[in-house]
Amino acid sequence: MIGSDATSGTELQTAMLLVGPTGAGKTPLGEMLSYRGLGGRRCFHFDFGGQLRALVDRNQPDQRFSPSELTFLRDVLRSGVLLEDQHFPLAARVFSGFLVERSVQPADLVVLNGLPRHVGQAKAMESLARVELLAVLECDAEVVWARIESDIGGDRRDRSDDSLDEVSRKLAWYEQRTRPLIDFYRDRGRKVVALAVGPHTTADALWRSLHGALGLPVQG
Repeated sequence: MIGSDATSGTELQTAMLLVGPTGAGKTPLGEMLSYRGLGGRRCFHFDFGGQLRALVDRNQPDQRFSPSELTFLRDVLRSGVLLEDQHFPLAARVFSGFLVERSVQPADLVVLNGLPRHVGQAKAMESLARVELLAVLECDAEVVWARIESDIGGDRRDRSDDSLDEVSRKLAWYEQRTRPLIDFYRDRGRKVVALAVGPHTTADALWRSLHGALGLPVQG
């Protein structure tokens, strides 16, 4: 299924959005979807944080990003703040570059992880992709800490932002800025699926739960 901009008729890339607090397992699930697909459909995992880290680590200004913009993005990563509305054009360039570099086709499903993270970004994102589905990974702070400490998803080893203060701040931001995305998309008629996450829930279990919630056959 391909989304379209009702005002311009332009085809938009179809996407699903992973929503959940830090440590809930969004990145492992996104990688699982890239590897196995969703109901037989090819998926591409767009990990915005991972894309930013790779861009900053490469540190090669080009026609897309100037030296000052790379410095700004490096500061964003270091401070852990969210990109606000006025900086969305930077995020848009990262996303557009990902689609080109990965040769994403209109029939493919892009799995968004980390973008959008608040309603302002969601509104701006509607010019780039149509989010048809939200997968909400539900878990409380106690479960988050248990998952981070055990690294159940296998994606926390190289993280420098898992301190008590940083995680607590991210959990607060999630409740204040990101959770409202659920109502934002539900009010627009998009499908919202809640997936329960426990201390030992694996990416494979989440992938299978997602299929079950959508009534899709599990392949592989």
